[in-house]
Amino acid sequence: MNSPAEHRLRSNALIMHSVLAEQYEVIDVLGEGSFGITYLAYDVRIENLVAIKEYLPLELATRHQDRIQPLSQEHSELFHKFKSRFCDEAKALAKFKHHALVRVLNYFEANDTGYLVMEYEQGQSLKQYLQQHGKLGEAKTCQLILPLLDGLETMHQAELIHRDIKPSNIYIRDNGNPVLLDFGSARPFLKEHSGSLTALYTPGYAPLEQYNTDSTGQGPWSDIYAMAAVMYKMITGDRPAEAHQRAQAILSGKNDIMPSAQSFSCDKYSRHFLQAIDHGLGVVPALRPQLVQPWKQAIIQSELAEVTNLRKNIALLQQENKQLQRENTTTFTQATKPRPIASDYDLAVSHALTAIAPPTYSNKKAYSAIIGITLTAIGIWAAALEYHHQTIVFKPSLIEAKQQWQDPSTGMTFMWVQKGCYQSTHNPDKSTAPTCIDGYWISKQPINKSQWQRLMDKTLVSELNISQAEAFIEKLNRLSGKRFRLPSKQEQEWAVTQQLLTTPNQFNIVL
Repeated sequence: MNSPAEHRLRSNALIMHSVLAEQYEVIDVLGEGSFGITYLAYDVRIENLVAIKEYLPLELATRHQDRIQPLSQEHSELFHKFKSRFCDEAKALAKFKHHALVRVLNYFEANDTGYLVMEYEQGQSLKQYLQQHGKLGEAKTCQLILPLLDGLETMHQAELIHRDIKPSNIYIRDNGNPVLLDFGSARPFLKEHSGSLTALYTPGYAPLEQYNTDSTGQGPWSDIYAMAAVMYKMITGDRPAEAHQRAQAILSGKNDIMPSAQSFSCDKYSRHFLQAIDHGLGVVPALRPQLVQPWKQAIIQSELAEVTNLRKNIALLQQENKQLQRENTTTFTQATKPRPIASDYDLAVSHALTAIAPPTYSNKKAYSAIIGITLTAIGIWAAALEYHHQTIVFKPSLIEAKQQWQDPSTGMTFMWVQKGCYQSTHNPDKSTAPTCIDGYWISKQPINKSQWQRLMDKTLVSELNISQAEAFIEKLNRLSGKRFRLPSKQEQEWAVTQQLLTTPNQFNIVL
């Protein structure tokens, strides 16, 4: 059942096919909120679809026939004051030309109110996207959020805040690029704008200061809270608890009623990423990041730290590599042909990558230096320098069974499993069709606890499970550019049949 407020919103909408400013024909309602209504309209002059935001603050005015009227004489002053501000903000927003901010095309007044005309974006809202795809990984979350933070920073530099960031106001275009919509609640945050405002907020995404009618405590940090709340929803699948409920619990001496981001799926996300979300979700405004730029840097600081760490150690790696070359203790092979002569840097990277594979060094001092560099740092350093290992194309017909190959991008050793057919142990009945498998590469060693902790930069307190193995491979793919995966049940059984694995219940890696 609709609430009285929802009923008023729907009854206040324009009649479909109404024409505004002799140019825009209203086709549908795109969204409704306490500050106004957004319509889909057709621009008859340029023959294109547009989105139009109508200024209609629910607590101040209502529609009478076609016109908007304040609820009373007492509400009239505030209504006209905010309508004037709505016009000023439209002019400011029209100056923005940022790919992550919906473009404002026009502003006009009609029906005793104001209208903001924006580009109509084709795609779907983040809310719809999450309903279809569920929880998102760290890489996908950053891919969608970081461009929005750039756009948000542009707004803040013009001394405007959005004030209504939520999944339904973030759109994912058909080309996959995100865009921030609905500037109808945007407000200046200059100190002189300290008058009373109607409290506008979306539960779960609005910060504590937005529950007040006084705007003096709002600023860029308010939008940061909302964006962090969106990220929380993206990775946990849960809407954050309301800020005022969190504050009440904390003030009464209880724990925060909302679990931290760091308490969710810590095996799938890096520590710095989760810490940045929790920092942005600080209940007290002063304890949050105050500007977008440092918060954005906090989100990606781990990669930068790893590159810096590698720069400090690469000279040592090269020095130790020369010593290893002199002692001739290590060789590298690739499939059926020798690798071309490599530079010192090339070999240094290759040596460092073997930190994730079983060591074969007799020189313990050199190995100790190399093992200190993680696969994560190497992957990022190589990407930063646009370093590319030689791509090897294998012809399955030319590869012998059980032939071994060391992947240069990770240092892991793989064995070739030839294609073939077998009778599954789960279906021993010979009348059933045999299971046939194509050839594939499988890692010689399964993922072990030490490798997992080194790559994920976390402590593993229990035995490795499938969720943790999948998180390991997801990060490995992101850093190496490969498409590793866990073997299927049939691939594991076939590898055991070929005496390449001792048991199918291991987390080996397939390429």
